Amino acid sequence: MKKFLFLSLALLSSFVLSAYTESDSPLFELGGQKKSVSSLPLTTRNLLYEAELKNYDMVSAIIDDYILNEYFEKIAKKKKISVQEAQDKELKISDPSEREIKKFYNDNKSSIPATYTLDQIKPQIKDILKKQKIMEKRTALVEKLKKQEKFKLLISKPISPVTNIDTSGFPETGDKNSKITLVEFGNYGCVHCKHFNDVVHKVLKKEKFHFVFVPFTLSSSELDADFVKAGFCANKQGKYWQYHDLAFENQRMLSADSLKDFASKAKLDQSAFEACLKSEEAGIYLKHAKDVGKSSDVSATPTVYINGKRYLSAISEEALIKAIKEEK
Repeated sequence: MKKFLFLSLALLSSFVLSAYTESDSPLFELGGQKKSVSSLPLTTRNLLYEAELKNYDMVSAIIDDYILNEYFEKIAKKKKISVQEAQDKELKISDPSEREIKKFYNDNKSSIPATYTLDQIKPQIKDILKKQKIMEKRTALVEKLKKQEKFKLLISKPISPVTNIDTSGFPETGDKNSKITLVEFGNYGCVHCKHFNDVVHKVLKKEKFHFVFVPFTLSSSELDADFVKAGFCANKQGKYWQYHDLAFENQRMLSADSLKDFASKAKLDQSAFEACLKSEEAGIYLKHAKDVGKSSDVSATPTVYINGKRYLSAISEEALIKAIKEEK
């Protein structure tokens, strides 16, 4: 009964949220003036969207749990076993292989303290991979059950506010003629940005879209600012992405020395590169990147937009591919 009440309240709150975020009806009155969502600043609209999306995701998760629990209860009743036994049997997975463990370690090396060897953290990696496999099997089972039972979710997914982003002058790659443009505001010292960079490279090989990277720094760090300028100077020599990837691949080594060392490894004209770093043009580029980030409501990195809509899903190939396909 309690579960049903919680589900009902969650569904009701979702309908209420959808009613005001998806319409242009007044949301509140202040000083005698009625305000609708569309009349509010971008930051406020984004916060309202995030609140509604969290609610939508919560409701979806509750319904998924309900569908699974109903299924496990049916199996338990049929086989005369406990619900927990039925769940354990249906979600049973094999232990991760040594190859899978090693791959995870290599893929995530940049975020693992250098003092830890593979053998030292193997139990933790094994546990993470097992949990991932269970979640994958659980998700696949839910989707299978939904298809079998012709499931329909009778509430709509919230729609993100659309932000117009000035991407002029920033490095771009992928299909420039695509109807889908993904813009990332990222920072070379940001661990999550490095992970997103790896994901984007993989997805670019599978999906056609236009990718623009806006180097953005939230701190007053001179080094952060210099790396923004360095990317600009590498781009002037037509080797932006070589420099960009070197900076992310060697994230732990970011320094005044490595800034120039990456230029050498990218085979840039060193004297032209160093002169460019000190130029007024590079400073203007840095300010332009900051201004575009500010006008696009960027308060953390990575901040990602797909066709002007803020991307709030997981940083994974599967999630990004799904979001891109939804825009097609």
